[in-house]
Amino acid sequence: MFNGLADSIWVGTKHPAEAWQWVKYAASKECADKVGEFGVVFPAQQSGVDKALAAYEARGLDVSAFTLQATEPDGTFLFPVTDHASEISAIMAPVMQSVMLGQAEAAVALPAANEEVNALFK
Repeated sequence: MFNGLADSIWVGTKHPAEAWQWVKYAASKECADKVGEFGVVFPAQQSGVDKALAAYEARGLDVSAFTLQATEPDGTFLFPVTDHASEISAIMAPVMQSVMLGQAEAAVALPAANEEVNALFK
């Protein structure tokens, strides 16, 4: 799955014109290129990706584990659309965190979480 960001403007902002200018900049090639130069993420625009790849290479970092899969057919896909997505996240996020931190056993915590998630669809 791939991640994405939504450049949004809060409906209650006191500065809608300035917020719009920021959102337009955030979606621009100029911004993607600037972000790419820092080599911390892969921007959504190819020119920014190219700059990120150059930045990673200059630091001697091999990021091919991310880039090769992304260029393969069906190498990336969208998050599935589901009902109760926020409720599922509220159930699963703390359970997964506790498992990954070694605070809970997966064999115990995950079946219980699965029952909670399944109950949302009854």
